[in-house]
Parts: sequence; C-alpha cells; structure tokens
Amino acid sequence: MSSFGIFKFPPARPGPLGYVYATVCMLLGPVCMFNARALVPVIALAALAALIVAWRKDRLAALRKIDLTLAVLLAGYICAMLLASFGWEGTGSPIVSIVKFLGIALMALTLVPLQSGLTASDRQWVFLAFLTSVTICIAWILIDVGTSGSISSIAFGYTGTDDGPNPELQYYGYFWYKSVSALLGVSVLVLGIYMRSRAGIVAALALSFFCVLGADLIGSRTAALGVVCALAAGVLYHLIGRHRLKALLAGTAAAFLLPLWIAASGVSPDDITAKLEAGQPGSYSIAYRMHIWDYVTDKIMEKPILGWGAGSSKHLGTDAQGQLTDAKFGLLGEPIPVHPHNGVLQVWLEFGAVGAIAAFALLARMMVLADRRAVTPARRIWSFSAIALLGCFFGFNFSISSSWWLASIVALTSIAAAFMPARDITEHA
Repeated sequence: MSSFGIFKFPPARPGPLGYVYATVCMLLGPVCMFNARALVPVIALAALAALIVAWRKDRLAALRKIDLTLAVLLAGYICAMLLASFGWEGTGSPIVSIVKFLGIALMALTLVPLQSGLTASDRQWVFLAFLTSVTICIAWILIDVGTSGSISSIAFGYTGTDDGPNPELQYYGYFWYKSVSALLGVSVLVLGIYMRSRAGIVAALALSFFCVLGADLIGSRTAALGVVCALAAGVLYHLIGRHRLKALLAGTAAAFLLPLWIAASGVSPDDITAKLEAGQPGSYSIAYRMHIWDYVTDKIMEKPILGWGAGSSKHLGTDAQGQLTDAKFGLLGEPIPVHPHNGVLQVWLEFGAVGAIAAFALLARMMVLADRRAVTPARRIWSFSAIALLGCFFGFNFSISSSWWLASIVALTSIAAAFMPARDITEHA
C-alpha cells in the first residue's frame, strides 16, 4: 500500500466495508465528546454492519483468520471471570459485568479480522476520515478553552451557573472533555502508524503536540503527560533491539505482581503523602490513589486466589465501609470510588491470581501479535506508543470493565490493524 498525500483524496470511492470503518472513524471523537457511553451502541452497530457486508460479499472466511492462541486465551480469561463470580454474594450481580465483556469481545472478534477485507483505497478513506475527525475534535477543544469555555457554555452549559462560574472548574478543569481527551491521545498515535513520508510524520507529531496542549489546558494531566511519555516509551522500545519483546513481557509480568509488591513493601500511604506538596496540582489525586490502592491490596489478600467476583469493585468500597483519611490531606472519600483506578489491582480484586494469570497471558499474546505486525521502525514506535498510553490510562484512570473505553479500544485496534495490512508484512519479509 503506497502512501498518499495528507490532503489528497483517494482516486476511488470506498466500498461498503470502507464506508463502515470510515464512518466509525468520523464518529469516534464527536460522539465521545458529547456522550462517551453512546460509543458502545455505535461500535456495536458498526460491527454488525461489517458482518452483514462481509456476509453479502462472501468474505466471512476472514473470521477464521483469528489467531487461535489468542482465542483460547480470551476464552480462558472469560472462564476465570466466571469461576471468580460463581457463588458471589453481594449487592448487584456479576452477570451484568460478564455479559458486557462478552459483548465487547464479540465486537473485537468481528471488527478486527474483517478489516482485512478493506482495499487500499478503503484504507485511504479510513485514514482521511480519522484524521478529519481527530483534527476537528482537537481544534474544538483548543478554541473552546481559548474562548474561556464559550462553546461549552452553549453546547453543555457546564462553564457557568446562575450564581456565576462553575466552581468545579477550579478543581477539575474542563472535566467533561477528559474522556475524549484520553481517546484523542490514543488516536493521534494510531494515526501515526499510517504515516510514512517525512511530511506525514511531522504532521503526526504536530497533531500530537496540539493534543497534548489541549489535554493540559483542560486539566487532564494523565493524557498530557501520557502522550509524551508514551512516545518516549515507543522510541525506547525500538532502540532496545532484538530483545525488546522479551523486555516488554518481563516488565508487564512484574507489573502484574503489583499487589504483592505493595503488600511486601511495608510502606504506608501516609509515608508517601507526607512528601507531597499540598498546593501542587495532582497532589490530592495522588494521595487519594495511594490510600485506594492500599485498601484494595488488603481486600485482595482476603481472597487472593479467585477474588471477589466480576463487578465487585463497585460494592466493596462504598461509603458504608467508611471514609479514607490522610494525615496530611484530611478526608479523601470512599475507599473505592467505583473502581480502584488501577487495572492490575482491579483484575486481582475481582478475579484473583487466576484471573491475573489469564489476563497477563492474553495481553502478552496481543503484544506478540502487535510486534509481528509492526514490521518497520516507524510503525513499531507508533504502535507501542499507543500500547504504552493505554497502559498508562489503565494504570491510573480507567476501569477494566468500562464498556465505552473497551469498545473504543476495539475500534482503535481495528483501525490500527487496517493501517498495517498483513500483505505489508509479507512484502517486508
């Protein structure tokens, strides 16, 4: 697949499958901006549409190209979820969490393999649609912040109240943009995968800069610092050389032992928060997370093998269990505000060591497949920068059971795969 000029339209119209993937690309950012949860039905409909197109074009054979090892490991992770949730007692039902995950898994098993049916022209349209959508969303945020929230005041009514400016702006910034800011952060890195020319790479870096600027201006420090650190991680991954994948898998394995490191460290949250400056941005969030993770680790040690069951994070640390307090920062809040704000700890909490092993094996296989597909230095850097940023978000922000976020990852993965067609691997070899 030859590269094309960034602002040059493809020579042919997209086919039916191209329209499906290009439409998803156009809708991802805008839909997330207004209602992130609405992404789930949008991506589900896209998966259904892609399935119908493939059936009508007699291309369902692409579904058989799913990596068998990956499918087995995915089934193993689902079995770990069921095993941990069997006989679980508490408020709510684990069935809801499991069914949601099964739905996301079906989207992935549809959208990712079916992208192989896209033609070269289709891929160009997908890229152009994605570039347009991401650029518009970043420009929207920058203009809104630059005009002191004038667009948000009209579109969302968030920036002001009857009594004056919204007081939450002082503490949380433009919080309604934080979900789309995370999505845009990963999106700009995925866009970089397609770029091959110097002009294209410069454009991708420029878009990344404006994405970082927008995230910083709205107060999303994780997204702003995350994109910068992710790019550095992607470059480092490439520079390590032929042992890069082994090093990554070893580091990931060490990360999955996080609750054991916390339990064995003997360091209390107060020991860490005592070194923080109360007036510094993010200090309160860091302090709160330290106490959350300490509380979650204690809960993990109560049921270390099978965990507490799917969805239990929402019920194990409510106000009924009291409030967390810090010697320096005072009252923090409920022990687990919806989820532990760390993906590894949440896996251990809900599915125990069995689930942690299954999750690591699944992620490891995904990284092996990504490394095989990223056959050029540029693709390797952009791909693993995106993976590093996803790790950052799961490490500090998002829940492993967040439907809109998992569905977004499915869509982004299918787009990234479309930008690295299998025939390019053969040509490179």
